[in-house]
Amino acid sequence: MQLSDVLSLLTRQHDEIEALLVEVTVAEVMPMRASAMSELADKLTLHLGLEQELLYPATVGIVSDEVRAEMMAEHQEIKRVLADLIWLEREDQRFARQLVALQVLLQWHEVWQEGELFPRIAAGLPAPRHAELAHGVSSWLQQTQLAA
Repeated sequence: MQLSDVLSLLTRQHDEIEALLVEVTVAEVMPMRASAMSELADKLTLHLGLEQELLYPATVGIVSDEVRAEMMAEHQEIKRVLADLIWLEREDQRFARQLVALQVLLQWHEVWQEGELFPRIAAGLPAPRHAELAHGVSSWLQQTQLAA
């Protein structure tokens, strides 16, 4: 795996998460919504963990400490809204509001990362750290797949 593979993987995860959000939004039958919600929670948790544990630490020297702190705060908010959604019934009026809130948070997350962060990483990460990040992501993904 190379750095471009890592950034492509994260971009694919963004697309998969976005598709699952649409599924949750349009699902009329409770088992379908529950299944899509469960898959969304799993994929989003994996994605956020990958970023927090491996990608964000690799950005030292590429983005400021304040930006990294803001990225972590964004993750906390995404996880809070996701947790609320998991426990709310679709008929609950708060469900629709929380779903919209999650969509907005994830849209900003995706646009900023793909438009700003990923190009900065591609241009600013020293070559030795490319390999280190790619190896870390491969190992992390293998461990999470073995645990599943």
